[in-house]
Amino acid sequence: MVLFDWREDQDAKMVDPNLSVYSVESIASQTSTFRAELQQSIADAQARQVNASGSVSEGIVDAAGRSKMTTVHELAHVFQKADDTRYTDDSGGYQPLLLRGLFQGSKEVMADCYALTYYNEWTLSDGVTESAYGYICGDSERQAIRDWAASMDAPLG
Repeated sequence: MVLFDWREDQDAKMVDPNLSVYSVESIASQTSTFRAELQQSIADAQARQVNASGSVSEGIVDAAGRSKMTTVHELAHVFQKADDTRYTDDSGGYQPLLLRGLFQGSKEVMADCYALTYYNEWTLSDGVTESAYGYICGDSERQAIRDWAASMDAPLG
């Protein structure tokens, strides 16, 4: 934030018709340094977005940027849908988990729990915004998510 404020200050200085050549050269040099540091920050962030498994789903999550929790929540729905095709008679997969009362019997709450388990987090908030439905699952529900994900060969963080 401070760097962007600095950049706005430099832009304001550049419109001054009485700006000296020395000042222009100084601003240009500082701007060049700022750009190099910004490019390095971008390269560092891209390096952290490693798709270790090479899977499509992990690639989607990596590309999500700041809204990762919401992306993983929605990805859980994709896995639920895939699970529906495996067990059309509700004899396996996630349906019995809901019928047992886990995740408050809700697909949406289950998706929250999947996201929490995926990131090993205890909240779906980034401190400013709350993602999904805000349900916090306990250890038994997290284990149920791990077991279900393993049965689906779904990535889990």
